[in-house]
Amino acid sequence: MESPQAALDQENTRLAIDEFNRFVENYPNHALVANAQSKIEELREKLAYKEYLAAQLYFKMKYWDAAIIYYQSIINEYPRSVWVDDSQFGAGLAYKKKKEYSKATEIFTKLVAEGKTDPGIKKKAARELSEIQKYEAKKREKEKK
Repeated sequence: MESPQAALDQENTRLAIDEFNRFVENYPNHALVANAQSKIEELREKLAYKEYLAAQLYFKMKYWDAAIIYYQSIINEYPRSVWVDDSQFGAGLAYKKKKEYSKATEIFTKLVAEGKTDPGIKKKAARELSEIQKYEAKKREKEKK
């Protein structure tokens, strides 16, 4: 109940997760274990969203490296989160902005190929992949001349 909205400090959210985990460990057969696990997932989702908001802020500020760190944090720490696909896409865009096209291509290719990815993100990833391929083709043509 004391867990604040995602944009605020999440210390109470972390404390709540610890308490729910402690309950599940101490009383694994209790009738409320499923409810506690559900709350843990809900609170972890809030933490993932907090990280996503930070990544988006850094992206808007054009701090590509910081944005990538936050996007990767979501991907690694919250692999089942609804924010993973958006984070992968954001990381790909940040690499593209940094002109690290091979890393961006790798991420966008993975997003297009994966079955679990949101169809909207798949479409955007395919578009970004196409833009990178066109850019690299033009670059190769210029180098030939």
